[in-house]
Amino acid sequence: MHSINIKFMVVLNLCVSFQRPCLGEPVNSFPQRMFNLLFPMVTVELRNNASHHVHVKCGVEKFKEEMMLLNAGDAISWEFREILFPLKWCYVHIDNDNQGVFWASHVRLQCTHCYWSIKDDGVYFYRQNLNKWINQRLFLDSIQNMDVE
Repeated sequence: MHSINIKFMVVLNLCVSFQRPCLGEPVNSFPQRMFNLLFPMVTVELRNNASHHVHVKCGVEKFKEEMMLLNAGDAISWEFREILFPLKWCYVHIDNDNQGVFWASHVRLQCTHCYWSIKDDGVYFYRQNLNKWINQRLFLDSIQNMDVE
């Protein structure tokens, strides 16, 4: 929480001191480079590597939080700027025994290109620093009775 406040104050100070909006700055300007360093653009890719279609619902503006059918081999992706609390989630229904929610992007994942794979036995995150796929625990929250018909 403390580091987020520091980031915000540094960017705010840079923007105000140059009296120009940072997002409108040329890509190579100092304020824009600092803004991009402190608040990186994050890309999330979710691919269905299961042997069948799965139902997916992601808390992302691009998909309007609607339930989608993701056929075997298909993928979806989205981008966002990581500012403050980028709590982007996805609900996945692989089968009746394997369903739940996972955080699609989270500060602790430490990725700017986050790869996710849906397999028959669960959801996996590609840990780039280890060069391997890690099974992620799915958890059910307040959406346990979601309609996937």
